Amino acid sequence: MIYLSLVMVTVFSATQTAYGTQIDLKSRVAQQVERIKLISGHSEFGSGELPEPFPPDDSAPVPQLIKYGMDVIPDLVPYLADKSFTKAYRFHSSGWTQRARVNEYIILVINRITEHNFYLPPEQSDAARTLGVSVDPAMPKDIGELQGQINAWWRKNRTRTLLDRKIDDVNDPIHENRFAAYEWLGRTKAEAGRLPLERRIDSLLTGEVNTLKQSEMAACAESLAKIGSVQSADIVRKVCDHLSYWVYMSYRPVGEGRAGRGSMQLYDLFKAHHALSSLGFKEEALSRLQELELKYYEQMDPSTQQEFLRNLENARNW
Repeated sequence: MIYLSLVMVTVFSATQTAYGTQIDLKSRVAQQVERIKLISGHSEFGSGELPEPFPPDDSAPVPQLIKYGMDVIPDLVPYLADKSFTKAYRFHSSGWTQRARVNEYIILVINRITEHNFYLPPEQSDAARTLGVSVDPAMPKDIGELQGQINAWWRKNRTRTLLDRKIDDVNDPIHENRFAAYEWLGRTKAEAGRLPLERRIDSLLTGEVNTLKQSEMAACAESLAKIGSVQSADIVRKVCDHLSYWVYMSYRPVGEGRAGRGSMQLYDLFKAHHALSSLGFKEEALSRLQELELKYYEQMDPSTQQEFLRNLENARNW
């Protein structure tokens, strides 16, 4: 009986401790949010960025909240509805100035902790709504939907590894999260990311063609090259073939109709061929590029010719 009583006391004490810790965390979050309201200053670089989220002293409220880690997310989510103003001003060199709100700092904290980008709902003017200006369907329609997204993500991911989360992000609805996942898997040379990246390329090669998909497949190819498995060479070749085909479509005889050339066309083309070279097929990659030069160089405008030759010269040093 004495032993049972001791067990019950121990369990009760542990429960009290956990509850006390939770209450203490809520209190500390509330204190830091009050400090966010006192942040002042203007955007340092004139690009409209939030002023002073990471001053040299890490005792500031944003870095302090980030230190609390994944456990703090549920306590931060309610503050996404706090649209009150801080004393800071966003400034853009084009001339506009806008006072920063509390929830802009809160979403920044959440994104840093989760290493996943969530976005505040886009605010549209009445005129924009009347004109039917489209909003990315992957973006939340309101704060309630955003809070639901983050809470659902947290329940699923709070105990999972960053690797598993980045593999999931390869197919995230938000393209910024996809690109961040491609880059992370390549930078960390994550072998577990190889097949998800290859499958992603296969998916990108189906359906409609657009410049975003082409940039994504080039980014996937680059990351596969960093992972370094020669088994990825075939799928990287498919990316090179696809991008080369659209160079042909941009410069084939005018009478056959030409496709528009995206601003990233040559950048993505050389990135994919660099990936092929990095996997051990430099001669093949150079040969492919030189063939494109032979066929289409004369059809390019002078600035594109210069860009192509500059990239080709760099390619010889891969």
